[in-house]
Amino acid sequence: MKTRWLVLVLSFVFLMIASASFLWFHRIETPPMPQCSVEGGFYKEAFFLELHTTPGNTIYYTTDGSTPTQNSKVYDGKIWLQNRSGEENIYHNFQNAVRDWLDYPVDATPVQKGTVIRAIAVNEWGFESEVLTQTYFVGIEPPQNGYVLSLVFEPDDVFGDDGIYVTGKEYDQWYLAEKQFGDTPTPNFEKKIEVPAIMELMDADGDVMNQKIGMRIQGASSRQNYYKRLNLFAREEYSGSNVFDEKLFGVNTHSVMLKASDIDAMAHDFISDRAVSTQKCEPVDVYLNGEYWYTTYMMERYDSQYYEQYYGAKDVVEVEDSYIEQLNKDSIPTYMDFSQWVEQSDCSTEAFWQQLQTRMDVQSYIDYVAINYYFGNIDVQEWRNYRLWRGTTSNENDIYRDTRWKWIVYDIDALSWASFKFEGQDVATANTFVTTGTHPSKPLAESVLCTKLLENPQFRKQFALSVMDIVNNNFAVERAEKILASYGLGMDFMNGYFQKRPIYAPQHLAELLNLSGTLETVSVTTSNPEAGSVTVNTSKIDLSDGQWDGKYFSDYPITVTAVPNAGYRFVGWKGAANTTEATITIPVDGGIVLEAVFAPL
Repeated sequence: MKTRWLVLVLSFVFLMIASASFLWFHRIETPPMPQCSVEGGFYKEAFFLELHTTPGNTIYYTTDGSTPTQNSKVYDGKIWLQNRSGEENIYHNFQNAVRDWLDYPVDATPVQKGTVIRAIAVNEWGFESEVLTQTYFVGIEPPQNGYVLSLVFEPDDVFGDDGIYVTGKEYDQWYLAEKQFGDTPTPNFEKKIEVPAIMELMDADGDVMNQKIGMRIQGASSRQNYYKRLNLFAREEYSGSNVFDEKLFGVNTHSVMLKASDIDAMAHDFISDRAVSTQKCEPVDVYLNGEYWYTTYMMERYDSQYYEQYYGAKDVVEVEDSYIEQLNKDSIPTYMDFSQWVEQSDCSTEAFWQQLQTRMDVQSYIDYVAINYYFGNIDVQEWRNYRLWRGTTSNENDIYRDTRWKWIVYDIDALSWASFKFEGQDVATANTFVTTGTHPSKPLAESVLCTKLLENPQFRKQFALSVMDIVNNNFAVERAEKILASYGLGMDFMNGYFQKRPIYAPQHLAELLNLSGTLETVSVTTSNPEAGSVTVNTSKIDLSDGQWDGKYFSDYPITVTAVPNAGYRFVGWKGAANTTEATITIPVDGGIVLEAVFAPL
């Protein structure tokens, strides 16, 4: 009996040692990923691609985006790559990317196509290498501005019966039965499902980034569209890193979204100096498994990493559409507490004004309301497309690391579709402080928060001055022309919106605040723009040509500050004020001219 037990124990030990040896051998004998003769990118002429591996291994590959297995094509020494743009579309032929898909007209016109090569090497033991993924564009020009984004994925994960982009099997069975049974199933594209993918970002020289990621459908009502927005995530479970390999916007980034609005994209360029959070963008031509899908913008997402990157705030509470999302778990007074305090207070008093400034970044809120007004955003109110945040720990040495509420510019693309909501009225003339046309929402300036705050005279003053700062500087016609040009657009964009809006904005502001003063011209000059800068109220003005002109209502004086550059000193003001004080507050009745005088040290 003892001998039998001894044999069993020794046999078990032998098996364990053998298994461990096998696993160790597996680890050291896993073949290296195949190498390609040329990297993915843009090529003018068709060519043979060669793949290489170490002796004794076999290469298997696919061209449809799927992960290669030992049942895939065997590499036989060369792969012919050519321009495939004339071939029949694959993904554009899927109708069920919208709810009522039987009525969706598929456009069979062939679109541009690249070729996705995915390959593995398999050794004699059957062990597989990591997957090589490269996208090749033959006879297709690289983008002149921005990137090509090749998204590579298992076709069934996105367009199959359970795919994230389509209605899905359950919905389609109900739909094809003419909706005869049960409740309406939720289409797959309305579910928050994430699938693995490869994000291959390319410029004219080839790959900028090639990384395993997670991919989801993005947005709310936009999920109903055929050409859907996407969220892309870097996660450790996919690539071993929770940030993208490339600093896409000059910072470490955890996730990006793909959105299709010029207005959303260019907003950062207009308002990046204001006291609101904004999203940087890059234009991208998006391909799905090699098939051109759309040209859009790759945009930063607001998440915990965003706040840490830009503000050094690790613990953040965020509000979205009046829903509190605590990105940390501290028990902190919420936004609802704050808004109820405002609603129940006598906002007209000096005591309220002093306390208000400890609980909210007043400038941030004013900028938020003014920017949404200027962009004609009729799709925002306190419960819709409304975002703000606050840190949970204070750092008195850092203005961004305090516990005051700060506002986020988000989803302001309504200008692109607002015209029909005003029933023929030119949107540039619409007072979106107080009207949204036929859109069923209440504008921000008529929200409970803004209405209450406008009872305070100090808030009204700061609001009036800040709005005109934004009109005079951020949206100055000359500046708007340069920004639009950088997007390949002219001043005729949106029926000349940015040409006309500065004419009507002062009128709308006067109506909102019942201003009784006159609109006066303020001119600031300097003989040497290299010697220093000037700030008017909240804006550093453009003195590159030696003179800046803006308009302000005579109801309130303006505050002007001169700041000398290194190697210079501020001598004093000339013109409407003669003083050596760097900061002055001066009325603008009748219009004024100020000269900032600087001199070398």
